[in-house]
Amino acid sequence: SSTSGWYFEFTQTTYGNGAMVSLLDTGFQASALSNQSAIGYSGTNSTAGISYANEGSIHNYGSTTSGLTSWTSSGDIISIAIKNNKIWFAKNGTWISGSPSAETSPSITLASTKYVTPAAGGINSSVISLNFGQRAFAYTAPSGFKALCDTNLGAPVVAKPNTLMDVALYTGNG
Repeated sequence: SSTSGWYFEFTQTTYGNGAMVSLLDTGFQASALSNQSAIGYSGTNSTAGISYANEGSIHNYGSTTSGLTSWTSSGDIISIAIKNNKIWFAKNGTWISGSPSAETSPSITLASTKYVTPAAGGINSSVISLNFGQRAFAYTAPSGFKALCDTNLGAPVVAKPNTLMDVALYTGNG
C-alpha cells in the first residue's frame, strides 16, 4: 500500500549456516527455485526476489550488497518494513540503515513496484519462525507501519465469494 507500510519479523529460533529471510516475487514459480543459491542471488534465482542472508549480504534481483550486519545467533530477530517500494531490515531492533518512519536510507529501493511474499530458508539445521502480528512483536513497528495480517487489510472486493464461485457436487454415472 502506498499510504501504509507493512511490518513483520523473523526469529532465528535455531542458528544454522546459510539461513536467509526472503521476499519471493509472486510472479516467480516457487517450484523453479534452485536449491543451489539464495533467492535473488544468481542463475534462475536472480529473478526470484530479495534475500537477507545471515552472513550479512542482501541479494536483490541479481545484485548483491555484502558486508552488512550478520545474524548468527539463535534468538536473533530480523524485522522487515516495506513502504513505497522501499525495504528496511533490522537486527534485534536496530535498523541496518536509515529510518522506516522517516522513509530515509532504505536497505533496498526497488525501481518498480513488485509484489512479494515473505519466505525463509536455510541449511544445516536452521529454524526460522515468522511473525506477521499473530502474536506480540518483539519490537515496536515503526510509525506509519502496520502488522502484515488480515485484520489490517482493506475490505474484500467481493463480500460473498460464494455468489461468484462455489462448490458443485457431482456424482458420476460411469
